[in-house]
Amino acid sequence: MKEKKTWKKNPALIILGGAGILFTSFIGSIAAILYIMAFRRKPLSFARKVLNGADKEPTEQEKKHNALSEETVEWLKTQRTSELTIRSMDGLKLYGTMIWAGGDAKKTVMCFHGFHAVPTGDFAGIMQAYVRNGINVFLAENRAHGRSEGDLLGFSWKDRRDIIEWAELLVNILGENCELYLHGVSMGAGAVMMASGEMDLPDQVKGIIEDCGFTSLVGEFLHVFPVTARFIRKPVIFIDTIVNRILNGYWLEQANSLKQIDKNHRPYLCIHGGNDTFVPTEYVYRIYNRIGVEKDILVVPGAEHAKSFTVDPEGYEKKIVEFVNKYPA
Repeated sequence: MKEKKTWKKNPALIILGGAGILFTSFIGSIAAILYIMAFRRKPLSFARKVLNGADKEPTEQEKKHNALSEETVEWLKTQRTSELTIRSMDGLKLYGTMIWAGGDAKKTVMCFHGFHAVPTGDFAGIMQAYVRNGINVFLAENRAHGRSEGDLLGFSWKDRRDIIEWAELLVNILGENCELYLHGVSMGAGAVMMASGEMDLPDQVKGIIEDCGFTSLVGEFLHVFPVTARFIRKPVIFIDTIVNRILNGYWLEQANSLKQIDKNHRPYLCIHGGNDTFVPTEYVYRIYNRIGVEKDILVVPGAEHAKSFTVDPEGYEKKIVEFVNKYPA
């Protein structure tokens, strides 16, 4: 009788099995690191260094932007403001600040910042531009940022519902005849684009301004993977979308700006830096071409990610003020 071969007597099977286990563990570890870096309010210390570029010398644009942010913090202290709060649909207490332009200001721009950012950073200079043109500004502190509650970032998809809650609150405060505009930067741009496709976004929202937004969350995650690791990016994203569904309540594929734009009927202003490598400049053209309603675009030559105002404050201010004052027509 022939002796049956088993895996115990086949070294090749043992080696292949061991390699499979090691590879699976490796992929799982990378997926866990990516998820912590992307979604956790307080990522691990080494992840925070990666996010903040701890050993990276700031560019001249970053230095200029940081100085403008410091000026904005001091400017904000001199303004008439009101602190506002809402309770999100999943029970989180979220915070925001209203800056009153004074007089009989009828228009209010609602501002939503980006990934691990703060309003006085992403909207440095921009909020002053609105106020000096007689436009109220509302600054949201996104879930899992600043004073707002939450351990996991909404990454635009959950933030879209928070935007609707904020808009409804402002309508209650300002009255049915108020005019609201959504302005988002980076992840905040993704949030306002996704909110624009929601059928219950209040009618008082008259226009959308997106600055350096991504086309889809999965697309952005795939983009930021280092070239040396791109052969594993799809299985890593597959794992993370399952993890996010369990922990955060949605599949990563749901966070798709282009699909939400298809359901939008409000005018759009698209802004992007011409030298943006974090959210590639080419994205703005995909977004712009997808919009089927009135639209405008501003691409600032040489501007890095979320630095368009820093590079061209006059052109940026002119474009956003013209847009807000144009609608409703």
